[in-house]
Amino acid sequence: MRLIDADELIYGLKTEFGQFAMKYILAFIKAQPTIDPVKHGRWIQAGQPNENSETLYRCSICGYLEVAPLYDTNNYCGNCGAKMDAKEGG
Repeated sequence: MRLIDADELIYGLKTEFGQFAMKYILAFIKAQPTIDPVKHGRWIQAGQPNENSETLYRCSICGYLEVAPLYDTNNYCGNCGAKMDAKEGG
């Protein structure tokens, strides 16, 4: 995948092609989905293990709590969608 600046693309197309063709080209471009920036976080231990040996972990981005061992297999926060690949301090 390659992210592009849609505004620059539209400007370039307007310059290169006439208004007649641009009506259809612009409608097609504007109908395309956008990509939101990916947030990168990490799981932070939020307490000691309970009587079931479960430990809470908190998302460093939104504070969402997750019970271990789920956090071991969750590469994304179930609340904010952050990708859990940030280094210490992220």
